[in-house]
Amino acid sequence: MQNRYGNGILPMGIVTIIALMLCIAGFFLLGIERTVINNWALAFLLLAQVVVFCTVAVARLWTAQYSGVFLNAGVASAAFIYLVVTVIGVFLVRFFDSLGRFVFMHFAIIGLFAIIVVSIFAYAGNIGRRSTEDVSKVGSKEAKRGGF
Repeated sequence: MQNRYGNGILPMGIVTIIALMLCIAGFFLLGIERTVINNWALAFLLLAQVVVFCTVAVARLWTAQYSGVFLNAGVASAAFIYLVVTVIGVFLVRFFDSLGRFVFMHFAIIGLFAIIVVSIFAYAGNIGRRSTEDVSKVGSKEAKRGGF
């Protein structure tokens, strides 16, 4: 049964928009120095929020084709860890001596997150396929009963 919020995507979208507005407002109202590296930090923070929303939304929409529990829990956990690591990276901006190293670190974080999410989707698809095959064997001669 579909709930009226579309699998929770509408509330997640509203929370994402509020978080984006808070980050932008905080950047301009808190008197943060307008340097190139701080602008990149804001851009990566905003990108992280949008990426987290998109990945969790896709996971919520694709639960019918994949193992829903594993996919939702895995992607949500990976997205949360990605957001936390990005926020920590943004707070560590003052320790980077060059813009290139800061940008490379964030691209490495994005790449690692992408690898983890693709692995979760692949494994969840494998779990869903195996579960379907096991259910289709029930009642057939191929079904193993107790290992005898």
